Amino acid sequence: MLWGNRMNGLAVRVPMGAVLRIDVRTTAEGVTVAVATDQAPRPPKLTPRQTEVARLMVSTGLSIKEIAAELGISEGSVRTHSTAIYRALGVRSRPELVTKLRKLGVV
Repeated sequence: MLWGNRMNGLAVRVPMGAVLRIDVRTTAEGVTVAVATDQAPRPPKLTPRQTEVARLMVSTGLSIKEIAAELGISEGSVRTHSTAIYRALGVRSRPELVTKLRKLGVV
């Protein structure tokens, strides 16, 4: 136990899906904290249907209505899936979705 030392906190920003590794070592000089992440973030967990909707959104450029017709589901379901996809990937628009999925190698 270290006496008289106090850690004020540590804030680290990592890409979504990346693995964070923290190495804490105590030496005679004090405490050393090393933080590292994987270079390639892991793709987020999407359901099979979300993956299918995402691929149609990105690769075909179909509208919500067209995706619904293609999959035989309601437009509301496609909107629900797309909202969940956007949240899982941390994006806010279809162009951001395209960029993110290409970077992750999903499409």
